[in-house]
Amino acid sequence: MKQVMKSAYPVLILAALVVIGAIVLINMLKLPSLGDLISKIFPNKTTVEDSHVILEAVRPLGNLETQEMSFARQIKIHHDEGLANACFESLIYISTYTITAGINLNQIAESNILVSNDGSSKTVTMTLPPAEILRREEDSAHADTIQETSLKLPIFCDGGSHMPSMTTLAVTCGKYYSEVDAREQGILKRAQDEATIQISKLLNKLGYSNITIEFDQGTQSPVAPESENCQKGEW
Repeated sequence: MKQVMKSAYPVLILAALVVIGAIVLINMLKLPSLGDLISKIFPNKTTVEDSHVILEAVRPLGNLETQEMSFARQIKIHHDEGLANACFESLIYISTYTITAGINLNQIAESNILVSNDGSSKTVTMTLPPAEILRREEDSAHADTIQETSLKLPIFCDGGSHMPSMTTLAVTCGKYYSEVDAREQGILKRAQDEATIQISKLLNKLGYSNITIEFDQGTQSPVAPESENCQKGEW
C-alpha cells in the first residue's frame, strides 16, 4: 500500500503544478475562468462552410433597395442669342424625381464574411460595399412646363426655337439636383442603416445571434454625369 502511494506522488505533484500554473495564467491574463483560458490557448477559427452559406443567402438579394426620397423642384432655363442678345427664350419646369439608394450585394465575396463559433453561439462579421444611388426616376405624371416666354425678332435672331432642347435640359437638371438634395439629406447613410437592419434579420433567421455589419470605406457612386450641363441654365 505504501509502495502504491509513493508511486502516485509524482502524478499528484504534477497535477497540482498544472492547476497552480493555470491559476497563475488566469490571473496574469485577467480571465474570468478556466474555460476562457482554454479559449485563449485554442482560439476559434473562421468556418469557411458558414461563410459560404451566408453568401448564398445574401447574394440573391442583388441590388438591395433600402431608402428612397422624392423631390419636386422648379427649374428655370433661359437662353439668349442674336445681336446684343436681342432674342431670348425662357421656361419654368416643375421637376419631380424619386431617388432610390441601397447596397449592391452582388459585390460581396466570402472574404467579406467572417464567422466564429464558441460552441454556444456563432458570431458573424460582414463587410458590405458602401451604399450607392441605384435608381433615379421622374414622376412624369406631375412633371410639367408651367411657363414659356420668348422674343424672336427675325432681323436679329439666327435660328428657330430652342424650347425642345431647353426642356430636355430642364429634365436632366431636375434629375441632377434631386440626387444632390438626396445626398445632402443623408440618403446613403440611411440606406446603410436600413441595410444593417435587414441583413441582421436575415442572419438571425439563419441561426446567428452575434452580428456585426460594417461598410467598406471605398469611393461612393459619383453624382449624375450631366451635372456640368446643368450650369448652362439660370436658376
